[in-house]
Amino acid sequence: MAEEARTYRRGAALGPGPVSIAVGASALEGLGRVLHVWSGPRCRSTALMYAFHARGDCEALDEPLYAHYLVSHPHAKRQYRDELLATMDGDASRVVHNMTQRNLPQGATVRYCKHMAKQARRLPAEQRRAVLASGAHVLLVRTPIDLILSFAKVEAATFEETGYADLVQLYADLVDVTGTPPLVVDSDTLNAHPEGVLRAMCAHAGIKFTPNMLTWPAGPKPCDGMWAPYWYDRVWASTGLDPTDGAKKREVDDERDQPFPPELVPLLELCLPMYDTLRRLAISPADLPVAELEGGDEGVDGDGQQKGIVGQGTHRVVKDMRNERILVGIRDGVSGRFELRPRSLSHVSVLDAGFVLGDGVWEGIRVHQGVCLFLADHIERLFEGAKGIAMNLALTKEELARHIYRTLDANAMTDNVHIRLMATRGLKPTPYQNPQCIIGDPTIVVLAEHKKADPETKTRGISLGTCPILRGPANVQDPMWNSHSKLNCIAACIHANFMHVDEAIMLDPHGFVATCNSTNLFMVRRGEVWAPTTKYQLHGITRYNILVLCHQAGIPIRECDFSLTQLYSADEAFVTGTFAGQIPVTKVDGRVIGDGARGPITERLQTLYATMCDAHAALGRATWADPPRVP
Repeated sequence: MAEEARTYRRGAALGPGPVSIAVGASALEGLGRVLHVWSGPRCRSTALMYAFHARGDCEALDEPLYAHYLVSHPHAKRQYRDELLATMDGDASRVVHNMTQRNLPQGATVRYCKHMAKQARRLPAEQRRAVLASGAHVLLVRTPIDLILSFAKVEAATFEETGYADLVQLYADLVDVTGTPPLVVDSDTLNAHPEGVLRAMCAHAGIKFTPNMLTWPAGPKPCDGMWAPYWYDRVWASTGLDPTDGAKKREVDDERDQPFPPELVPLLELCLPMYDTLRRLAISPADLPVAELEGGDEGVDGDGQQKGIVGQGTHRVVKDMRNERILVGIRDGVSGRFELRPRSLSHVSVLDAGFVLGDGVWEGIRVHQGVCLFLADHIERLFEGAKGIAMNLALTKEELARHIYRTLDANAMTDNVHIRLMATRGLKPTPYQNPQCIIGDPTIVVLAEHKKADPETKTRGISLGTCPILRGPANVQDPMWNSHSKLNCIAACIHANFMHVDEAIMLDPHGFVATCNSTNLFMVRRGEVWAPTTKYQLHGITRYNILVLCHQAGIPIRECDFSLTQLYSADEAFVTGTFAGQIPVTKVDGRVIGDGARGPITERLQTLYATMCDAHAALGRATWADPPRVP
């Protein structure tokens, strides 16, 4: 694809779909293109200015709003304040006209305006709007801990000086004024991928990238502001944006190796939420333009998966970009408050028992026609597991059901939705195993996502392989606990990956088939459905529904121990789970099951289960209060 028609995403937080940026659109026809780059201090903004100055066709302006900022902020202290005000124009009207309306010098095709974000703060409304409406805009951000340390070496670091609030405000104002988000760049991305960032900026500004932008001679530049001797010593020593530059890496590492002053921690706490917002909006390394796009199979992503499909085996799903904007329900165990938060802002503490120890229980729930299927069984199993590990959830079943449906309704979710309902023991004062060492009540999270199972998997089927990881008895870890600590199953899944199969079969301590690493397993022999007993596997709710359907439909069913040899010779096999329902198994340990295709009993049970789900959904949401059915 040519540079002139490049397409790339600026970050998932901007919403679904790619953002097309085509060279050729100019806000100032006849005046050349204008690129405004807004930054906090110490963010490599001067190095970026040098990169554009090195093009040879660029007029670079170093902080043209600086004098107006100092005039309108008399408290802002600078060692060179008087000298600067004596040499720069502080009149906002003249400065803005000079940036946005003045013709470019002969030979120049672009004007690059380097700004500190805070310098836009007290611009008169007319001039502020004129700047925002002119040209293209880029916001450059840096992680606060690095920025604060670097700035504090020269001037006193304050929240105002960091510019984070101004950058967030600029982002919002640019969207309001232009209808287009600015390009947001994290300085760490610039350090690691300078050419990709420069190409993205050029595409955003409507100009061609040139290799000259990557290097420049050491020393002062004609575009430098008069304050350069106070701030630019390191960038004067640089000769370009080389990601392999050992000196630059040592400079960054040296700054990060310094102790962070405790008195600056409150400032860091103020800055981090706004930086996190900007970082989520920033272009990711994966979305940066490259010199030449490699050819390949148009139907396959770079990871070898079919486009639009993510996941593997029983959890292959159709990618849905709406999930980037979902609201997540979180009950904070310390405050007791249940809140809906955007996915990008949904966090639990690193001292939460679920993170520190895997201490908690969870449920996977399918939503159909606006109803949580078999919710009474899921809630009962969650409460039963919580009681088994002596964890008081500190809410009623009705309150939990209300939280679940509130989350669904806030997201306007009705079909092809899967919920991960998680309950952990809550916040710990320090990493420590004893469950009595806890602050407040359990943390509860309702994560509902748009998740449509890959329809091909339900007909094509999956392959299984037997792994050496066993399912233990109840006195090792009770299989009735659907626990956050899933390492036993994850270890089996790792073996499945190495075997290049979709799921792993796990045996019980006696060598009989117990279950799969994330689903329950069934086989069909001579018209009869066999299921392993529940002695060594989770009492699956979808598994139980299959037992019920077999009895109702007159299909012979037995729960028993059986061996791999019997499974290899089965006429059919399938796995069950809340997410995908029933999935055919066509191969086990390299042996073809039956004729290698979905069998008639499996297909019949898929149809019966779909009818059961329709009937259950038709009963409405009040079914959450029904007596649980699963033994």
